Amino acid sequence: MPTVTLTHRGRKISAEKSGRGPVVMLIPPGASSGSAWRKVTEDLAADYTCIAVHPSGYAETEPFRAGRAMTLDDEADAALALLGGEDHPVHLVGHSYGGAVALTMALARPALFASLTLIEPAVYPMLAEGGETLLDEEVRAENTHFIARTRAGAPEAAFEGYFDYYNGAPGFWSRMPAAAKQKILLLAPVVTAALTAADASGLGLNDLRGLKIPALVVKGANTDPVHARLSEIVAAAIPQAQLTSIAGAGHMSSLTHPAEITALIRHQTERL
Repeated sequence: MPTVTLTHRGRKISAEKSGRGPVVMLIPPGASSGSAWRKVTEDLAADYTCIAVHPSGYAETEPFRAGRAMTLDDEADAALALLGGEDHPVHLVGHSYGGAVALTMALARPALFASLTLIEPAVYPMLAEGGETLLDEEVRAENTHFIARTRAGAPEAAFEGYFDYYNGAPGFWSRMPAAAKQKILLLAPVVTAALTAADASGLGLNDLRGLKIPALVVKGANTDPVHARLSEIVAAAIPQAQLTSIAGAGHMSSLTHPAEITALIRHQTERL
């Protein structure tokens, strides 16, 4: 897949780019590079220019190193740089962590985007605003444990708790193939940076209430309670946003149900 790179604020930023036509920018979920979108972009590229962003620390995009913790604003700023002088409205898609980044981008540059598709956006601080006190406490505890364990040099313990909690299945991590676990363990530093950014997000429901971009919020019918509720909270806050569900899908629907995700993106872009 062709890769585009540029230097922005002293570090290399990159994305997979394919197709021609109106631009669709896709931001992947946590622990994923832009290649997570490949099955989706292979379909969309017949009619769209697809830019699948590699977040900080993935593929050719260098980790964020500025002497402080990375924020969602930093991640959004890097993705916006990949659009350069784009003067035609862009269709923006984000999944999980990528959904939080996409929302940050949309709020920073609303005139740039023609549509917004959010797949279970991981805007964790909005749980408390939405009245989900227990879920908020659980998420804060799990995310805090993950960050503390990785910084203490225990990434496997961090990922075991994280995967078991968000998949709602004790033993989920232990049942994963050893090769897959080894690849994931290498991502501990960049996942920690992204999770820290998501937890510290300053996005609020009032921000979303002022968003005028046509929005579609997607959740898996079988996803975990945290991301299911976040999808509902976000959809309720964005004016005239539509909420839809994918039958049989869990949290990672962009990987497990790419045909359904592609169809929803096409519907969102073509109905305007």
